[in-house]
Amino acid sequence: MEQTDTITPSEYKTFVLASLALALAVWPIGFNLGAFNAVFFDEIFRVWVAASVILLISFVVPDRYLEVGWQGRLAMALPTLWVAGVVFSGNTIQQAANEPFAGWVGLAVLLIALPYSIYLWAILVTPDFESVSHRFLQVVLIGLLVIIGFVGFAVGRNNDLFLTCDDFRVSGNDLPANCSAGASE
Repeated sequence: MEQTDTITPSEYKTFVLASLALALAVWPIGFNLGAFNAVFFDEIFRVWVAASVILLISFVVPDRYLEVGWQGRLAMALPTLWVAGVVFSGNTIQQAANEPFAGWVGLAVLLIALPYSIYLWAILVTPDFESVSHRFLQVVLIGLLVIIGFVGFAVGRNNDLFLTCDDFRVSGNDLPANCSAGASE
C-alpha cells in the first residue's frame, strides 16, 4: 500500500469524478461498435461540440485557468477538421464513420479529442483536478477506460445475452443483427 499512501483525499475524489465522466463517455462508443459495428453520429457530434467549445474557450480564458497550448488546440480542432473533410468529400458523417479509412481516422480523432476534452472541462469545473498527479492514479484511470471500452464492445457484440430485440425497439434503436427474440416472442 506504500504506493497509495501519498495520495490525498482530494486526489481520490478527483480521480473518481474523472473516471466516471470518462467511463460514461467511453461505454456507448464501445457498445455501439460491438453491437452495430459503428460509432453513431450522436456520439461523434457530442465529442465535436465538446472539443469545439473548449477550443473556442481556450482563446478567451487566461492560461492561468486553462492552459491548453497549441498541441491542445490542435487536438480540439481535430474533430472539426475530420467533419469538414467528410463534408467536403461529399459523404455524410455516418457514411464516413462506416467506411474503413475514414471510420478509423474518425475513431482515432474520438480517442484523442474525447479524453482531452473531458480533462480540460474537469480543470475548468473542478478546482483540484490538476492535483491528480500521482502516477498510480493516472495508470489506473487509463486501465479503467480501456477495460470499460472493451467491456462495452463485448456487451454490444454479445447483446443477445443481455438484451432482447424489444429492448432495442422500445429505446428507439435499430435492431442489431444478433439481438435475441427473448422468451415473449
